[in-house]
Formats: sequence, C-alpha cells, structure tokens
Amino acid sequence: LQPFTGRFEVQAKAIAAKEGLVTLSSNAPPGTLGFGSAEGRYRQECLGTTIAQVLHSHPAVDVVKMDCEGGEEH
Repeated sequence: LQPFTGRFEVQAKAIAAKEGLVTLSSNAPPGTLGFGSAEGRYRQECLGTTIAQVLHSHPAVDVVKMDCEGGEEH
C-alpha cells in the first residue's frame, strides 16, 4: 500500500447490523483466522459499525476492501 500512503485508512471494527459493541467468536484462539459471528469457544469484543456509516463518514470513498468474517449479511 506504500504508493497510496495518505490515501487509505485501516479501521479495526466489525461490520454489524448496528453501531456499538460486538462480540465475535471462534473455535480458534484470538489472533488466528476464523473469528466471526458464528458461535465458538473463544470470544473477542470489538467496536461495530454499519457499512452505511463507514460510507457516510467517507463520502469520497471509491473502493472498500474488508475482511468481514461473517458480516457479509450486514
């Protein structure tokens, strides 16, 4: 992403149905692949936001790249 320095923003938030605290879960420990909305042994809380809010907050956005691990429905 170096050629795009100053033109992108990384946000550690969950895409959810509404704004607020979201609990993600997985059967794999935190820091591994697979955390999402499905029930699992491990849990991690994080801030959630809607895709509509992300786009509203950044009206000049042309492309959104996200790894939403189960948030696709939102």
